[in-house]
Amino acid sequence: MLQGYSKKLFTKSALIILSLCLSSCSQVITIKEGPSWSTYLGDNKRTNKSTVIFQKAPTIRSEYNLAPFFNAPEEINATPIIEKGVLYTSLGTNKFSATKISTGEKLWSFKARSVINGAPTLSEKIVLVGSSRGVLYCLEKKTGKELWSFQTLSEVISAPLIAEKNIYVASTDGRIYDLQKKTGKKIWSYKNSSLKTSLLKSNSSLLLSGDSLYYVFSDGTLLSLNVKSGAREWKNQILKRPIDTNHRRRTPVLDSEAELLYLIDDAGFLKSFEAASGKEVRTFSKPNSIIDFSLLGDKLIIATSEKLYLVNKKTGKELWSSIINKDEKATIKVSSLLVSDKDAVVFINREDKIKGMDIFTKFKGEVHAFNIKDGSLAWSLKIDEPFLGRAVTHGGVLSFITSKGKLNILAP
Repeated sequence: MLQGYSKKLFTKSALIILSLCLSSCSQVITIKEGPSWSTYLGDNKRTNKSTVIFQKAPTIRSEYNLAPFFNAPEEINATPIIEKGVLYTSLGTNKFSATKISTGEKLWSFKARSVINGAPTLSEKIVLVGSSRGVLYCLEKKTGKELWSFQTLSEVISAPLIAEKNIYVASTDGRIYDLQKKTGKKIWSYKNSSLKTSLLKSNSSLLLSGDSLYYVFSDGTLLSLNVKSGAREWKNQILKRPIDTNHRRRTPVLDSEAELLYLIDDAGFLKSFEAASGKEVRTFSKPNSIIDFSLLGDKLIIATSEKLYLVNKKTGKELWSSIINKDEKATIKVSSLLVSDKDAVVFINREDKIKGMDIFTKFKGEVHAFNIKDGSLAWSLKIDEPFLGRAVTHGGVLSFITSKGKLNILAP
């Protein structure tokens, strides 16, 4: 389709179409002030906690065509990062931009020296994003001006982590770096010596709690580092096979109260580990592989390809289960899970055979919300396209990107 066109022309055309499509969206909606989604899984502890509760099925209030050929092969860089009504995205090219969702106004655009394929992270004044050639860029959030850059030795896909005075970033060659926030100067780096190749890409992102930094490498090593010195606190080989970047969430989640880390292993079991030592504490298993989960007080919400479960975190006792897929003829895959205090919203990609043409299939998306209290179905919504990446909440609305490069916004 693009034969005969230069890469430069394609990039320029994609950005022009972005501007036109955003400014001609279906309707203008108001994005409220409130919690934003400023990094992968929402915050530095990767809690993935929803701030939006819909009492009944929402409607698609707006659809924005990000680009005609949206290039985001992995879920971590197809997850929208939105703060105060502004979308930060790279379109899968070497251009990274900030666009006001309500009007389609492009606030700024930054041109990198290679493809921006990492998940961005925002703070009050800066934006961090990684590239395919291992460069971490620090941009001024207001203008998009490059403040500094840091060259790692391999691709930067994982979302960088911003602390008070430091920045932590992981690259695909098994290294973790601690950088000065103001200058990008390296303070320390750690190398995972057991990682033999950088061809395997981890969709894990760094998790910070107190003086400890946690990360899962593509060879399945769960690691804890001291953030002050970069010294290894402990190491646990939890996965026996290389990470499947597009299947299960590989970023650990911390239960601060119990001081436990939760993570899905390569067999589809959800496991908990002591944050202080890495020692395995409990294994949660279901008839089908666990694909996603969320912490909710003293309970866990667990999603498989067929059911959603609420279980007691300490005992593993099942409190209720609800069927996600009631159509046995369809093949489904859970795309993401968002949990609030009152509901659990499951996003699934559905594959159906076309009637009379069994060799052909049709893909689409579905959203199902379940009541936390008893597991009953609260509402459902059908989407014409399958989902890319994870859904996020911000400013009283819910957003996600679909396979054709559309940013969809759900509102009451």
